[in-house]
Amino acid sequence: MTAGLPFDENNPERRHCPKCGKLLLNHSSRTELDGEGNPEPAYMFICHTHGFFAFRRSTGLTNGF
Repeated sequence: MTAGLPFDENNPERRHCPKCGKLLLNHSSRTELDGEGNPEPAYMFICHTHGFFAFRRSTGLTNGF
């Protein structure tokens, strides 16, 4: 994943800020444990107006890092 580019890796739909609708930019990714203790990729995004968001398949897009 390349920082600063619109998200489209592993999901054909790009992610948009739920507050303003602007395209979210990649910030970073990491592996976290899901609710069952299994490793799952987590992707961090930034909206220059509304801050950081995280996307995990188990929780969807959430506010914060």
